Amino acid sequence: MKSRTDAMDSFDITLTASDQSRHIVQCGRRLRAIAGRRSVFEGIYEGRPVIVKRFEDIFGRFRCRREQRGLERLRRCGLAAPEVLLAGKDDKGHYVLVIEKIENAVDVLDALKSAQSPQAAESLLLAIVSYVARMHRAGVVQLDLHSGNFLVSESEIYAIDAAKLKFRSKPISFDDSCRQLAMLLTGIPARFLEKEPELLRLYGRARGLNQTSDWYDRLQTLKARRRKAYLPKALKKTLRNSKRFFVLNERNYRGVFLKEAFNAESARRLIELLENRKADDERTFILDFEGRQYKVMQFKPKDKLQALQWRLFGSPARRRWLDEWERFYIDPVIQPPVGILESSCVSFSLKQWI
Repeated sequence: MKSRTDAMDSFDITLTASDQSRHIVQCGRRLRAIAGRRSVFEGIYEGRPVIVKRFEDIFGRFRCRREQRGLERLRRCGLAAPEVLLAGKDDKGHYVLVIEKIENAVDVLDALKSAQSPQAAESLLLAIVSYVARMHRAGVVQLDLHSGNFLVSESEIYAIDAAKLKFRSKPISFDDSCRQLAMLLTGIPARFLEKEPELLRLYGRARGLNQTSDWYDRLQTLKARRRKAYLPKALKKTLRNSKRFFVLNERNYRGVFLKEAFNAESARRLIELLENRKADDERTFILDFEGRQYKVMQFKPKDKLQALQWRLFGSPARRRWLDEWERFYIDPVIQPPVGILESSCVSFSLKQWI
């Protein structure tokens, strides 16, 4: 599986639309990929910047059509969403969706983390909660509701990932509202939720709901339940290409790296440095690498049987990685590891040393 973001030469694809018309779309940088399922690229179509989604599995036609319908229905409901510019099939039989690229947009979670002040973060949260309230008033349910599924550009909120939207003929119920809000708020770091009651009051006013202490207590219960249920899924994402992590297979190693700390090229240089370092049996050492220090834990199997066990059930480096990321998700103050490397004869766990 390739890294989520790949540098690559641009290439053209020719799409055949439902009316049999032919269209050329230029694809550039790969933004993300799930091997065998879909790839997402930046692109150019008719002179304007676009996002190109290519669906690559046997369900591609269904997935493409579902996302197209979702985005179009959002816009009909008066909710801001990227415009679908073209849907068609390429010469390899893949279904492709070409959508408007929202200029200068970032996802809401990234915008929160880079907010210049607490007031800016609060304004952004109020905007996203207001948008979600309008969704629910229109009968729209997002089955994977989290801040990463929304973009913000010049204070305007846009919904993306329309494949997991459900549209109902009337506003969603009180119970569904609680579940949706719990899903959204669970994914927002606690430091941004100091004024959570104000956010809930805004949502309630927008929906015309009668808020009581029972409503707030129920929401907290659902948040705790959601957090517990989501943890295994979040940990799985730390071991594959995702928004926050990338996988790199290099020199007989499989590495997983935190994108905030490494890119593909720096990860390759790190692998080369570790491979050439004569660490012998030293289990823990401090590594100077490109202006930063990392605490590295090295694990070597004592025999072939243990090497086989590690391959089947995970190396100590992987178990340590998962344990520390679990602790981080429970308490974000804890510093998580930034990378692991695994091969048949050695594995490494890396943590930035402060």
